[in-house]
Amino acid sequence: MKINTILSFVIATLATKAAANCFSSKYGYPCCSKNTDVLFSDVHGDWGVKKVVICGIEGSENTKKDKVLVEKRATNEVVDEKETVAVTVAAPPKAKSKVTVVKTKVTKTKVVKTTKVTTKKVKTSKVVKTTKVAKTKTAKVDDKKGKIDLTNYIKKITSVITTFPTEAVKKLSDVKYPTVEKLTYYSKTTETERPLDVILPANYSKSKKYPVLYYLHGIMTDQEVMLDDEIGTVAIPGNLLKEQKAKEMIIVLPYQYAPAPGTEVEPSFTQEYYDGYDNFINDLINDIMPYMKKHYSIATGRENTAILGFSMGGRNSLYIGYTRSDIFGWVGAISPCPGVTPGEDMMSKHKGLLTEDEFRAKNPPILTMLCSGTADAVVGDFPKSYHEILTRNNQEHYWYEIPGANHDTTAIAVGYYNFISSVFGALN
Repeated sequence: MKINTILSFVIATLATKAAANCFSSKYGYPCCSKNTDVLFSDVHGDWGVKKVVICGIEGSENTKKDKVLVEKRATNEVVDEKETVAVTVAAPPKAKSKVTVVKTKVTKTKVVKTTKVTTKKVKTSKVVKTTKVAKTKTAKVDDKKGKIDLTNYIKKITSVITTFPTEAVKKLSDVKYPTVEKLTYYSKTTETERPLDVILPANYSKSKKYPVLYYLHGIMTDQEVMLDDEIGTVAIPGNLLKEQKAKEMIIVLPYQYAPAPGTEVEPSFTQEYYDGYDNFINDLINDIMPYMKKHYSIATGRENTAILGFSMGGRNSLYIGYTRSDIFGWVGAISPCPGVTPGEDMMSKHKGLLTEDEFRAKNPPILTMLCSGTADAVVGDFPKSYHEILTRNNQEHYWYEIPGANHDTTAIAVGYYNFISSVFGALN
């Protein structure tokens, strides 16, 4: 984003500071009660967790220091990055009155860049090497009813919901819902025991093979927050299955922060902390997926493997899905945060896991769904910038916006509902 846009927003936040409920408001994050447990503290104040996102704890603001840091940025003064992680404040997107649903055609399009991008190569944490994807026929898969044709599958999406699915998140007495198993596994990637939640279909049977969805949480939270009843992680698949609008599937909720041995750090808005999320690709492919194959009756192949995430989870689902499109045929991102490509947001710089030109796959996913709320004050225009980059790179995908949604449960429930009702051939 242009510096004048950034500075104008910084000045605006200072002018309206008195009206904010707590320090986190000016960074787009919600406030949480004073009694909330402290997740971590930084120069701004104390942070906790509210629902599925981090929040600022009221009354904990480091008013003097936080104000000085923001004012320095507003006047373009040098800020000591050892002292703070608030390096740039990016303007949130303007709210839109109507939804825009776009089926992206594979054509070259001129794109307005919304992220600050550099072409300088940056050393990243060690990740699974991308394999050269062979041109194999994965368009059709076996199903008990016969062949499922996945050719030009995106064209089968005729509509999506754009308001909170109130009825779909309710648990009804006449519906059998998936069950949750909470377990641990040993990760060679982190050399630790790690938690894992596995959601099994109501009538799960070892005699049947099931497709698998890996569903990723946001930054500084964990897999447990994705079980919040308000976002319908368990209820939505059960209700959609009863209406024959979704396929039976196993849903896996992993813990995303997966630092390499000896590199774990306290939560913070720094690259050192983000490295633990960047390394999750190794834990997922080398540890979690083999564990699932060994202990559960799963169908293999990219046509039976999906990845979806919210916020940091959406960032990682895009990165993993396009880096390893030989493994993942279905990719979804709900309000993905910056970091897939280089850029800056409200709290820090992001080195980028891929350059804009690298954000593509020779053998693209069968379906990629990307969405964000029009009032998202946390990730701003970054989700849309990913849509524009994919468009420029001739990567077919389905992009839509959720009117009035912030970085919140509405965005999550809507994005999850649309993805669950679309993957694994559900639209055939």
